Amino acid sequence: MSTEASALAQTLVQHSEEDVLQALELYDSFYPHARQQLLQQYEREPLKRYTGEILSFNPDKHFGFIRAPPEAELDKDVFCSSNEMGHFQVGESVTFTLIFNKNQQPQARLLQGPDGSVPQFKGYDESGPPLKLMRTEQPKAGYMGQGGTIRVAPPPPRPAAGQAIKVAITPPPPPASAGKGKVVNRPPAGPPPSFANGRPLVNPPPRAAMAPQNPPMVATPPAPCPPQHLQQQQMTSRLAGTILSFVPEKNYGFIGSQAAMAMFGKDVFVSSAEIGSFSIGEAVMFDVVQNAKGQPQARNLEACSLTLPAAGQEDPNRYVGTITSYNADKFFGFIACPEAMAVYGKDVFVSSYEIADCKVKDTVSFRVVLNQSGKPQARDLAPE
Repeated sequence: MSTEASALAQTLVQHSEEDVLQALELYDSFYPHARQQLLQQYEREPLKRYTGEILSFNPDKHFGFIRAPPEAELDKDVFCSSNEMGHFQVGESVTFTLIFNKNQQPQARLLQGPDGSVPQFKGYDESGPPLKLMRTEQPKAGYMGQGGTIRVAPPPPRPAAGQAIKVAITPPPPPASAGKGKVVNRPPAGPPPSFANGRPLVNPPPRAAMAPQNPPMVATPPAPCPPQHLQQQQMTSRLAGTILSFVPEKNYGFIGSQAAMAMFGKDVFVSSAEIGSFSIGEAVMFDVVQNAKGQPQARNLEACSLTLPAAGQEDPNRYVGTITSYNADKFFGFIACPEAMAVYGKDVFVSSYEIADCKVKDTVSFRVVLNQSGKPQARDLAPE
């Protein structure tokens, strides 16, 4: 994934969903041949985002590292360039999209702080200086190359010594008449003369007719509305939480959710249009979308069938999930469970002591406890 793609993504997430969708419509009209590729991309699972602590940053080399989250199952920490690091400091917790470069090394892109902030693109690529791309730079002239890449037109070559240079000269305005009956010489009509080394050229060759730089415009039908799953920046799984507050005069309130706190570092905004007949203290399931500032907002509320554990109390629920991974060298793995994801916002860690004879792809039931870092761990596994 290119540095320019990250810069563009950082720009897009700072705009409203409506503006981004309208921009996609314009992009679709400009490159209708790319529509099939876009639709195929939308059908794939989105890149995963994780939360980790910034371990180090070297300002001279313009890169640092983020602690690898256990659920990512990485054997090394995650590289992060100064492009992505922005204003974040060592020791801060950030959410990021995980990608792998051509050497399959993990890299962090599109960092976001607990307050929803996204850094501005600085202009250094992963190889360090010199500056490769600045957000403020805009090409003044260019042409459209193959594949839809906008390339800046190169400057014209400097003429060799003795080479003829055509210079367009604007004749000065004619002087005022010297008096009645006197004729004032004026420059001859027609195009200005051409010069070479200060001397006019005799019979300079005619200029070739310029071919149009852009092909004729062809009307295309209006772009269709984007697929329904693109209407909002919506998460793939639903979360569970408790309505903490609601102010009727201001038409909004907040939902407390351990899963949302792990993902966003804050409670979830809920409007009067979404809260419906639910009241403070009720447990609900909901979708999460992010506004233009990256703030979580609740959508599609419904009653929650789970008993949500209070702070500091054990989870009374027993969950059912599938063992998705296990590393025998590191003696741990993870269980995927939609209900646990709704409560805790991540897959559930399972140790070799708990997994016993169970294997990857086995369906198991289990309890959940939190470790000292507040992350869910499986206990009392039993095959289903």
